[in-house]
Amino acid sequence: MTHSKPYKKYSAILDRGTIEEGEIISLCKILNGYSKTTMTAEEKEGIERRIWDNHVNISESQTEKGFNFLMNKWKTPRGIERKNNPFGYREEEALKNFSHFTLDGFYNNSTVYAQDSGFHNYLPLYSVHSKNGYGFQYYYDGTVNIIG
Repeated sequence: MTHSKPYKKYSAILDRGTIEEGEIISLCKILNGYSKTTMTAEEKEGIERRIWDNHVNISESQTEKGFNFLMNKWKTPRGIERKNNPFGYREEEALKNFSHFTLDGFYNNSTVYAQDSGFHNYLPLYSVHSKNGYGFQYYYDGTVNIIG
C-alpha cells in the first residue's frame, strides 16, 4: 500500500522518537480536519494509534519551555505558591523531581456537532515524568487540566 506524503512525514517523526512543538501543532491541525491534506482517515487513525501506543518524547527545547510554563502556573518568579495553582501534592512532587515529558496522545475537546461535521478539537495530551516515579497527565485548553 502506498502512503501519502504527510503520513510518511509523521511516521518518520514517530520513528525518530522525539517531536518538536511545530510538528505537534501541525499534526493537530491535520487530525482536527482544519488543514488540507492528502492523508486518509485510516492514515490519521494509524498515526494517532502509534502515538497512543508509543508515547513520543518531547524535544529538549519544548521540554524546557513546558517545564517553565508549568512552574510558572505553580509559583511566582519569587518562589511563592500561586493561590489558584492547578497542582496537588502529587503534581508538585513530580515537578520538584522532574525528568521529562512525553506526548501520550490527544484529548478530543470538540462538540458532538463539530465531530458530526468531520472536525475535532484534539489537544496534545502530555505526561510529566519524575525521577522518583511520581507523575501526571494533562492537557491545556487555557487552563491546565490534570486527568491522570
